[in-house]
Amino acid sequence: MPKKPHLVEPDSFNDSQEIADRFLGGEVVAIDLVGCEPDMARRLIDFSSGICYAGGGEVRRVGKGRYLLLHSGTDFDSPSDPDGPPFVGSGAAALAAWEWIFTDAVSTVEVA
Repeated sequence: MPKKPHLVEPDSFNDSQEIADRFLGGEVVAIDLVGCEPDMARRLIDFSSGICYAGGGEVRRVGKGRYLLLHSGTDFDSPSDPDGPPFVGSGAAALAAWEWIFTDAVSTVEVA
């Protein structure tokens, strides 16, 4: 049976060190950003994406404001998990970090 992910519920950007240490130590990390300020949440996701990219892993969104940092070859799909990937089978549920980084980009420039 796979080990339960290490849950981080950050209060500040300083919690990014715990995220990095746990992930680089070989653990699957669950990040719960529900209730975080949007700017801090964005910074933590950007940081986590970089850690995953450097470590050959991926960031998987598993619910609103909830993410998993997975190592290559690690899977964490559970049919009984209510926060499981929302678009199973569409390719949007699990993206490699280098693909995922650009999927949340929003343009603020109006196109005529």
